[in-house]
Amino acid sequence: MFAGAAFGWLASAPAADDHLGRVDFPTTCSPAVQPLIEKGAALLHSFQYMQSEKTFTEAAQQDPNCAMAHWGKAMALYHQLWDFRIRKTLEEGRKELDKAKKQKHISPREKGFIETAQVFFQKNDKLDKKGTNRRLFRPRWKSGTPAFSSDVEVGSFYALSLVALAYEEDAGEALELRRKAIGVLNPLFEQHPDHPGVAH
Repeated sequence: MFAGAAFGWLASAPAADDHLGRVDFPTTCSPAVQPLIEKGAALLHSFQYMQSEKTFTEAAQQDPNCAMAHWGKAMALYHQLWDFRIRKTLEEGRKELDKAKKQKHISPREKGFIETAQVFFQKNDKLDKKGTNRRLFRPRWKSGTPAFSSDVEVGSFYALSLVALAYEEDAGEALELRRKAIGVLNPLFEQHPDHPGVAH
């Protein structure tokens, strides 16, 4: 997660399917698109944002009622280690999350993921261009999603939010945030050594 992750070229670097690692991301989407959801999530964890967005878009086209396909499209717009808030990106993300929220059959876990993403994409002119939205986004992973401590997806995204915020803090606070991230990831790595979010 730390080494090399802050360089923008990673966002467009190719990722071979057989090197993505393993993601088990159960959703209420149709079984036909479930492999696309898991591939999209794996690409997201690997910072392959362009490929991730394409994959989630394909899932949404095949199953327009798949809430997590729309969530994934929004999350692929948030390159949290090197991008700040861009109005057009926020608007696009909000549209996808609105589509996700409108779906009738979603699980509490999916609802948690969607509501957590909305914290970052919220429309609030008082939020400054650097940092404030990330400070709101970080604790939301912990409080807004079920089974925080044991969910490898939640833990991976939460740890990434800690690392992203560390870039905006002084040296002491940044070190503490990175230590927290390691503390989240180490137990997950023991259980999921081939998960791309944990491994990176």
